[in-house]
Amino acid sequence: MNTTLPRFLLIAGMTALGAWVLTPSVVYFTLDDAELDEVQKDTTKFKQHLPSWAPEAHIVPGLDLQGGVHMVLGVDLDKAVADRARRISSRLRSDLEDKKLGFSAVDHLAEEGKGDRVKATFADQAALDTFDKDLAANYADLAELSRAGTTVTWRVHPEWVARVKSDAVDQTIKTITNRIDKMHVTEPSITKRGQDQVQVQLPGFANPEEAKALIGRTAQLEFQMCDDESDFLTKLSDLPEWAKLQTSGFQRRDGGYAQDNFLEFPEENLKDMRAYFVGKVPTGLVVKYGRESARDGEKRWRTYTLKADVALTG
Repeated sequence: MNTTLPRFLLIAGMTALGAWVLTPSVVYFTLDDAELDEVQKDTTKFKQHLPSWAPEAHIVPGLDLQGGVHMVLGVDLDKAVADRARRISSRLRSDLEDKKLGFSAVDHLAEEGKGDRVKATFADQAALDTFDKDLAANYADLAELSRAGTTVTWRVHPEWVARVKSDAVDQTIKTITNRIDKMHVTEPSITKRGQDQVQVQLPGFANPEEAKALIGRTAQLEFQMCDDESDFLTKLSDLPEWAKLQTSGFQRRDGGYAQDNFLEFPEENLKDMRAYFVGKVPTGLVVKYGRESARDGEKRWRTYTLKADVALTG
């Protein structure tokens, strides 16, 4: 039996199939720089360079062959845990109010530990006993640290800390993936690296600044209210010589007047100022920092005293 014809047809068919499959890759690698840049920015544009009968899938060269952007982003896990503690303190305050249990304060201790502490002071022992009996079981995400009289301090439970950190990294990967999808990058690689980092590879993406601007921007905005009534800055007796206490008055919307107390300092002392405030900020407040308009070419910063509770997120 003559098998030459079937073999020839099989070889011809396999060759034709291989040519059909490889056509998109051949077209991709023969694009000029302008066309390649256009396709890398918008993968849907590749179809216009193909014959109508060809598939769209093609070989995608990695960073080693075509270059691109390689980024390693850090995830602020301590902030994720602190945000959890802040939400718990708000929930605790609401529960105590709903149950009509007397208390004088429920605070998120933003400046203690890693921002994972919550403290409550009950009106009397009866209120604390009722909390222990009826509500404590609802706060499995808290672990008690200390108890003095009717004041109890908790921290976020270690098991919940691990869960919050894992969720924070997963959410970061999801957010980055959604942003990269809008960039139409071909075959991006987004992977977890270690416990608190995300590795991003964008083969063929030629603009690292654009990638950093899109991927690295803050995922969430938080709005905190200034505390115009706080005067703790005026009571500090050990101010560094490079920091100056400033006071400015302004008129409220209700027609009243208030004072804005803040510290002004050179930009190079920002790290020192952060260290100075450790342990000095009253419970329920946080201190943030912002640049001021440069005077005489000197870059200066100032403090803002804010309420620790986040009024609005978006």
